[in-house]
Amino acid sequence: MYKLKKKRMPILGLLFLLFATTSVLAEGNLRIHKTNRDYQILDRNNNPMTPSDTNIEFYMSNPAGPTSNAGKLTPSKTNLQDYYQYYFSNRGNLWIRTWNGTPLTEGSYYGKSKVGFNILENNRQEDIGLPAPPAPASQYWLKAFKTDYLAAKPRTPSIGTIGEALRRVGDNLELTLTVPVSYSEGNPKIELGGSSTGNNFRVQISKVSGQFPADDVPQNGTTVIDTNGTFSLSGDYFTINTTYYLRARAYNWFGAGPWSAQIPYTTLGQAAGPGFAPVYNLGIQLTETPNTVTLTWSGIENGTDLYQSDRPNQEYASLQTNLQGATLADLTPEGTKFLRAIPAGRTPVGADNGNTPSETVGIYRGTFNKAAVGYGINAFVLPFSQVWGKNNKAIITAKDLIDEIRSQNDNTTAITYLGYWDATEQKPKGVILEYDNGSIKNTSGEYGTENLAQINLARGQGYQISVNDTINFTLVGKM
Repeated sequence: MYKLKKKRMPILGLLFLLFATTSVLAEGNLRIHKTNRDYQILDRNNNPMTPSDTNIEFYMSNPAGPTSNAGKLTPSKTNLQDYYQYYFSNRGNLWIRTWNGTPLTEGSYYGKSKVGFNILENNRQEDIGLPAPPAPASQYWLKAFKTDYLAAKPRTPSIGTIGEALRRVGDNLELTLTVPVSYSEGNPKIELGGSSTGNNFRVQISKVSGQFPADDVPQNGTTVIDTNGTFSLSGDYFTINTTYYLRARAYNWFGAGPWSAQIPYTTLGQAAGPGFAPVYNLGIQLTETPNTVTLTWSGIENGTDLYQSDRPNQEYASLQTNLQGATLADLTPEGTKFLRAIPAGRTPVGADNGNTPSETVGIYRGTFNKAAVGYGINAFVLPFSQVWGKNNKAIITAKDLIDEIRSQNDNTTAITYLGYWDATEQKPKGVILEYDNGSIKNTSGEYGTENLAQINLARGQGYQISVNDTINFTLVGKM
């Protein structure tokens, strides 16, 4: 990490702009000493390096990687008696990278700053404990740091303890393995990043010891996974009481590192433990007809008994038995209903005899009213972790929710405001909606939020929605 130090006053991090009384300095001078090791660039062996036009680089954003100098700045440099001084007039964040060896070349060493500081906004990173700046504040010393990264292909990653889960889907068993892959930069440090696949690791899995595809194309009982860390894999590839062999390699800007040694893993015959019960998949889709849904299921043969409840994981009442079709209408009045299913004729939901009910799905029918007096503020709490509107449209953000409610109400313009309490920042946030010819023309922020698409909905989060007319809508989801 790069550090700057004000003359006679230490300052952690990299900082150029500071406030002088109420004015803002949009510029800064960086000094590197010629003889004092506390303010010099050091190689990985702690030997001082003389800064030159090639071995020190400045950027207004995090450098793309050790194979590119795109965006490199060219500040003016002055060679003074005791130090070199660089002058910056740019506005924004600043990063530094230094080189010991030919820049951008495999085999050279480099150092880099990990945090940029805004020289216009005085945006300091509070997590590293910067003290308040003195004034005037335009001249800083570069705090000594090592050029200790090696530009090279990555080291060998490690495969951690593999997790295993087994469940029954109808008459079939589905086995899932969870495989953690990790990486240590080592000494000298070698980074990950810049892979052509966009992933840092590749894992090969084989059913035969030592037989892995040389060209990374799955063949002869092998599979290949690109990942950035822990991944899960399931399906008919894995079976119980079977040994599999895994190996991994890492990638960065310079290519692929060496493969790890293969590790064997034998799946268990009773991974689910005693009393294993089937889990049935139940799907739900909202149709164009209000309060009508289409149900789909897997692992349940022939007829299905359907149950409903006002609360998840509470007592369920029989709704329909020996259900053959998949369309249900007029299921619930205003509010939320949760649905579960088991094969027709089996013991009702909740009995501990192996007839575990399906996954839980639900229907939410909501009404927003305009009060006779006031602003028509309605409280809304999302009851599901996965939410869909008509035609299986995913509801992820506040914009998705507003668009779906409007589409179910002839593109109404009655929704005027959406707000909520941000528990992390401990303050209210919200968006005011304005319309033009039936379309949302503008959203203006209140308390800091201005973009509906940037508000991610969360299960259990309370929202306030203001309307100037009555609105009805239906959502479906899964717990």
